[in-house]
Amino acid sequence: MSRLEELHLYKNKLTSNLPFSLGDLRYLQLLYMDSNQFTGTIPDSYGDGMHDLQQLYLYNNKLTGTIPEAIYGLDDVEEIRVGNNKLSGSLPNELGYLLKLKHLHIENNLFSGTLPESMENLEDLEALRIHENDFSGSVPDGICLLRTGGTDSGSLDEFVADCDEFDPRCPCCTECIAHNKPAKEQPDVHVEPEQDPTAAPTPTPPDLNEELEEPGATDRLNKIKHRLVEDGITSPQLIM
Repeated sequence: MSRLEELHLYKNKLTSNLPFSLGDLRYLQLLYMDSNQFTGTIPDSYGDGMHDLQQLYLYNNKLTGTIPEAIYGLDDVEEIRVGNNKLSGSLPNELGYLLKLKHLHIENNLFSGTLPESMENLEDLEALRIHENDFSGSVPDGICLLRTGGTDSGSLDEFVADCDEFDPRCPCCTECIAHNKPAKEQPDVHVEPEQDPTAAPTPTPPDLNEELEEPGATDRLNKIKHRLVEDGITSPQLIM
């Protein structure tokens, strides 16, 4: 378990706070816990412990608080999708340190303040969704340069914002929406990343019934279920 690289728990109607202990998964790269009913805050341990994290999907939950500062120290993170929660606070200057970041989706939350100038460093950024928040100030010129790269060939293909909240009005957004009105762009829908065609094929898993016939298999399965319940993760689909 400690060497787990992917955790897929999306669309399961899971409740309770996000488990702090997941931060012990040192080698985790993909954390998909979107589209559940999690409450509370994002644990600091997710940034302190998951040093290899590349994709953080926590959107469509009921999370509050801020994005932990330690998240902005994850050198390999490529996607942060936390839209449709009740997160608040401002975006720190450290956001510009995430040089591999491609998708930042924080729409429909309670973020405020100004966009940090350091975002001009995010040269790989492809999608920026910040609408339905309470940002102010102006859009830094460096972000607009990500749209054009100075030669109409920048990496930022999607930039959705409440354009009228900025002064002057956002000059380089791909979509401007009125505050508290739905955006035209497609909401986050969970899509599994494409597999590397050069990678070895995934072995066909054995029949589940055959596995359960093995000595001790049922006991192991029950232990896993009990561990989830002890951690406070419950779901109508979790049958004990």
